[in-house]
Amino acid sequence: MYFGVGMNNHLELIRDQKKLETISENLPIYSVKTMHGNIKFVMYGDTSEFRGRTFHVKEPETLAWINEFSPEDVFWDIGANIGCYSLYAGPKKCSSLFF
Repeated sequence: MYFGVGMNNHLELIRDQKKLETISENLPIYSVKTMHGNIKFVMYGDTSEFRGRTFHVKEPETLAWINEFSPEDVFWDIGANIGCYSLYAGPKKCSSLFF
């Protein structure tokens, strides 16, 4: 499972549950169920909350495109904002670079 933590236009992928609990102990978490597993958004503000709640409906064509990736693909997520598409691509085992 991958966790996205967006703060001040910075994204950190967290695979360690303990680390997530430490940094988010007083912040709400919104979990999004996807076909590749759950993505948890730590609600630092309006942007992360909006992206978590509209994940499946905001850009369904982008999710469909990512579903076509293979493990040898590299996903360049330029303008990643909080990185929700990089998080979605992560469990597919393709490389993701996000800016």
